[in-house]
Amino acid sequence: MILRFTVPGAPVPWQRARQNGKRFFTDPKVQAYKDEVAIRAKAAGAKPFESPCTLVITAVMPIPTSWSARRRQEALEGQIKHTVKPDWDNLGKGISDALNGVAWKDDSQVYWSNVRKTYGENPRTEVTISYDQS
Repeated sequence: MILRFTVPGAPVPWQRARQNGKRFFTDPKVQAYKDEVAIRAKAAGAKPFESPCTLVITAVMPIPTSWSARRRQEALEGQIKHTVKPDWDNLGKGISDALNGVAWKDDSQVYWSNVRKTYGENPRTEVTISYDQS
């Protein structure tokens, strides 16, 4: 079985919980993004499966507004790679954590993953989960 869904808007990377005195908290922007990922996954038919699975993420990042028309076009054509923050692993971790209890029981079930960062006119996160038929 394959599950695909898209989360509109600029991808938000995972961040470590911060501390305010003795209290730990998650950045509200990060929590809102994780909630949106879960909503989109459920709308696509996600259920907390127990089978092993693979996870493919394409993070379409916004093109900086300061870039020239030529540089912008090169980014859209894939000639310029997205090699700045956020890191690919933090993008993947955010999605993976958001899907715990939604698309799988625990993200330890993901045995293979691929995260790609690219530039695009419409920032979004495209997610594909393939469940093994065991």
